[in-house]
This record gives sequence, C-alpha cells and structure tokens, in this order.
Amino acid sequence: MVSIGIDLGTSNTVVAKVNDRGEVSIHQFEGSDLLPSIIHVEGSSVHAENKSGYRIVGKKAQNVWADPDAVPSETFRRWKMSMATGVVLATQDWGDGPRDITPEQLTTWLVEHIMKEITQDLGGETVDSVVVTVPHGWRREHVEKCLATREAARAAQADGQPHKMRKDNHALGEKVADRTVDEPVAAAAYALYASGDAATTFVGKNILIVDIGGGTTDLSLVRVGARGEPLTVIDAINNNIGGDYATALLLGKHLEAVAAQTGIGTPSTAEAVLSSLEGEENGWLREAFAAAETGYLHKLSEAFRMAEGRGDLDDRVRGSWGRRVVPISSTVGDALVTTPMSRSEYLARLGPFFESAKELLTRFLSRIGEPGHLPYAVLMTGGGSRIGGLRSQVIEPVIRELTTRSEARSILERLGRLRLNESRLSTAVAMGAALVASGRITIEERLLWDVGLEVTVPESMAETLDLDDSRRCIASPLLARGARLPATVGLKDLGFGTLDIEANDLFTQLIVVFDDMRSPYDQTWERSLSGSGDALKNVDVRLTADTEGMLHFTVTGNNGRRLVEVDGKLHRPRRPQAGGILLRDESERPLAPVRTPQQIAEARKASR
Repeated sequence: MVSIGIDLGTSNTVVAKVNDRGEVSIHQFEGSDLLPSIIHVEGSSVHAENKSGYRIVGKKAQNVWADPDAVPSETFRRWKMSMATGVVLATQDWGDGPRDITPEQLTTWLVEHIMKEITQDLGGETVDSVVVTVPHGWRREHVEKCLATREAARAAQADGQPHKMRKDNHALGEKVADRTVDEPVAAAAYALYASGDAATTFVGKNILIVDIGGGTTDLSLVRVGARGEPLTVIDAINNNIGGDYATALLLGKHLEAVAAQTGIGTPSTAEAVLSSLEGEENGWLREAFAAAETGYLHKLSEAFRMAEGRGDLDDRVRGSWGRRVVPISSTVGDALVTTPMSRSEYLARLGPFFESAKELLTRFLSRIGEPGHLPYAVLMTGGGSRIGGLRSQVIEPVIRELTTRSEARSILERLGRLRLNESRLSTAVAMGAALVASGRITIEERLLWDVGLEVTVPESMAETLDLDDSRRCIASPLLARGARLPATVGLKDLGFGTLDIEANDLFTQLIVVFDDMRSPYDQTWERSLSGSGDALKNVDVRLTADTEGMLHFTVTGNNGRRLVEVDGKLHRPRRPQAGGILLRDESERPLAPVRTPQQIAEARKASR
C-alpha cells in the first residue's frame, strides 16, 4: 500500500509517496519534481485529434499559456486563491450544454491527472491514503477554502479516469484524510524526519517556519515533540504576497524598456502586472513574465544565495560584483526587447517584497511569548524561499532587531542545522504530507484565537455583572486560544445552565473572535428556527471548533431535538494585494462588555 501527499501549490503542484517501508520519494512529472498548476481546456478545438473539453495539464498547458497566440480564456492558472468564493472562471459548451469551470472543478481535474499518473506508475499497488496541504493562513481566515480543497480532491477519480468513462463512481472519497495539513508544518515534519537522530536536538523547542510560495508567505511556529509525539502548531500568520509578486517587481524594468521601445502601454505596478496576465491581448506579457521568472529571479537569486551569510555582502553589492548583469529577452509584436539587470538593482527592485516579509515577520515574532523569547531555529521552505536576499534583507535584520547580539548569532547559526537540501525546498511540503498520510508523523492543531458569544442575562444577573439596561455581554473565552482541536464546550459545562430563546421565526447569534489584533472581529449568524415556542425554553448551547478550525454552533431543545445548527468561519477582510488587515470600523456599534464564563456562572449563583 502507498500513501501520498499532494502539495497543491498556486504555481506548481508536488506529489510525494511513502511505501510500506517508510521510504519517501517524489513522483516525477515529465522528468520534473514540479507539476505546473495549469490546465488548458479546449473550448472549440481546431485540432482534429482533440475534442471540446479536452484537457491538457502541467508543462504542456504551461507552454500553451506562454504562447502569445493562445486563447487565455481556455487556460487556467492561479485558481487556488479563488477556492470557495463562488467564482465561475469560464463557461464552455462541449456539445451537451454549458458547463461552468470553477476553481473547485479545476482542482478535481488536477488531482485526477495526478491519480492517473500515480496508478500507472505503481504497477498494481493501490493508494491507501491521501493528504492534501493548504496555506496555514486559510485556517486562520478562510477555513472554507480548506474544506473546498479537501472535497474537490475527494471528488477526483481514484484511477484518474473521467466520471463519464466509468460505469461506477470510483472517486477517492474517504481515501482523502478528513483534515488538511498546513504547508509549512508539513515541511517541518519532513525536515525533522530527514534529520534522523539529530532531530532530538530540537525536542521541546519551538521552530519558526518561513514558507514562501507563488501566492503567499506563511509563517508558522511549531513545538517539536519527542519521537512518536505530535508536532504542535502554536501560532501562524500569512499575507498574500509571494514569489509571483517578486517576479512582477523585477519585470517592471523590462516593461519600462518595452514601453520606450515599442510605444505599447504597460502595467505600471507589480499588482497591475499580476492582474493583467490573463488579458486577451497580453500574450506578450505572459511570455515576458515567464522570462523574468527564469531569467531575472532564478539566476540572480542563485548568485545571492551563494553570497549570503558572508560579512562582506554589502560591500560586494556596492562594488563590481554588484554591477554584473543578467539579461532577459521577449518578443513584443515584431520587436525583440532585451533588458539587463544588475545585482544591485535586483535588491533595489525587490525592496517592496522584502519590506512586506519583514513587516510580517516582525509582527509575528513580536507577539510570541515574552519579550526576547524567539524560536530556537528557523526553517526556510517553499519555492519562494530560494529568492536571493531573503536571509540578508529579512531574516537577519529582524532577528537582530528583536533580541540580543549573542542570541541572534545562535539562532542564525542554527539556520544551517535544520536545513532542507536545496533540491528539497520545493518538495518538502509534499513529503511531509505523505508521511502524515502514512501515519508515521502526527500533527496537533491548536485553536489560534479566543472565541466568545454575545448573551443576554436576566435582570437579576445584570447588576452583578455591571451591565447596562440591554443586559448584553460577550461571554469569552468559551473556546480558549491554545485549546487542542477539535474542541467543544457547552454553556451547561461552564455553569451557565440552560438558555431561554424568545419564540420567533429567526434565531440571531453574535460570535466574536479575539485574535491579538487591535480590535476583535465579529459576525452575526442567523438561522430559521425549527420547533415550537415551547421547545425554546431550557435549550442547551454548544460551540465547537473542528480539526480545520471551522466553528459550529448548535442549539438543542429540551426535547433533545436540534433547533439550530450553524457552521461558519469568521472573516477578517484583507486589503487587496497589500496583505494587510482591515480592522473593524470604530464608528460601528461597539461590542458589549466582555465577561468571563466564571464571572457569569458566579453571577448566576448569586442571583439564586
């Protein structure tokens, strides 16, 4: 039996396998560890051998996308960030009526392609279990994306064959684990597993994982357990800026040359570049972006990674070493445009990317434990961690700013002790996921916030709790930060007793999350009631956070029947492209005062 881990990346997907002997390997796609997360779907094919609906996946689809003459509306990439948004990316008619192409459908097709390749390669062996990975930021802010990804994988055919070609439904279904695994945590799992006996050095210590993909930067803090014990996720944070943003920044110089040489209007910002890549008339831009990634970013990054860690890097950048150039070329119309970039300009152009990463890292480390308490070691992972300059421009300055010189030196020295092999930077996530799928490594998730509910107390309790005439307060924490997931609590468990709900057709509940930001965020849940007015007396209330972090709220009547069930994840809105946090408008109705469960229970006793 074989267990597999699938790292469904924004730019590339990686698949790892673990056999019965515990040996981990990467599945090769056309001789590469990386399967480009790109799918081309023929709308109305001009090729006799292809029919409408014919799908091309991976490298071949990438070549189609980069072709200036291709129809961009038939080639799909970067759909990962649109999971669970309800967006329809395209509608095609394959002769049997219109079909919507959604991010979820594309994910299913991608997994079907993977399973077809895997089953052909195994030569008769069967897949026992599958684990898919997600950015950790989703668990904090967009858990519905975790669920959508998992269910899309479950819908894929186990042998990679389309549904219509099978008499029976052979979907992966329950072979896909009922929980996703965070990408940076999976990478840490593999790094520790690969360290063998040396991993004992890190037992009981906290490790910071810096995971940079194409679309996001994820930071996670995990505590290492002894052999056989789980990795515990302590905290995490992310933004929506990754390696693609860095490529777009570098491309800006080439676009300036294109505009000057051809007179064609070009995007003026990195954000505009990323949003313009799929445009009908921008085939040349897609070609230029691909050239900037393989030329500017990859080649210059290699030079900087070799130089980082040396004390004279700044002097070298200012000298002749920094003036060495790397050119890229692309064709725009009939013109061949070639643009050189020096090493010193590379660092300057990536300034916004580095500053974004520094701000995120500083904010994250500043809230960990006591002042001066920093992680024992740092692990870099993800394809974007290859970007040259990350260590010298981000990691080192932040660590030095937040601690003493001697502690900073120790932490930075350990950058090399828990290091993924260069060839494993892009594959560690999938390999860790495969190890989790096989049961050789376990991961324990903790709740990342305090969760409370707004309640209205009787008059007899309001005075004791120092409440106004509304008699409303926020009971928090009902579920406390750091609780092991899944976690559940009932108001009876906390000494609240039962709850009476006014007889009407609509139940309204305000839930509040306290997540270390300047202001909590809240959401009102409304559901139609099922049951009579009599059943709304002496009801029991339970609040649950499942393994994904999805919140579930249940109201049960005194007859044992569930009256209200609501599932949902609160959303703290993000500013587009900035990766920042949009806080609650202070002009809104202020939240009711917070009272602990103990205070409410004591007030209840006193009222008797």
